[in-house]
Amino acid sequence: MKLTHSFRIPYDPVLYAALRDYQREAARVWNDTLEEAVLYFRTWKRWASKTLLQANRKQAYRLHSQT
Repeated sequence: MKLTHSFRIPYDPVLYAALRDYQREAARVWNDTLEEAVLYFRTWKRWASKTLLQANRKQAYRLHSQT
C-alpha cells in the first residue's frame, strides 16, 4: 500500500477554481473512455483500439490535447 497525502495548493481562488474545472473535465474524459471501452468489449468481445477511442474523444472536451 502506498501512502499519499492531499493538500491544498495556495493559489489565487480564481485560478484554483479553474484548475478544479480542468480536473473534473479530465475525470469526465477518463470515465467516458472507460465506459465506451467496456461497452465495445461487451458488444464485440474484443477491446477497442486506441485509435478508435482517440477519434471519438477528439474535440469533445474542453482540454488541450496534451493535458
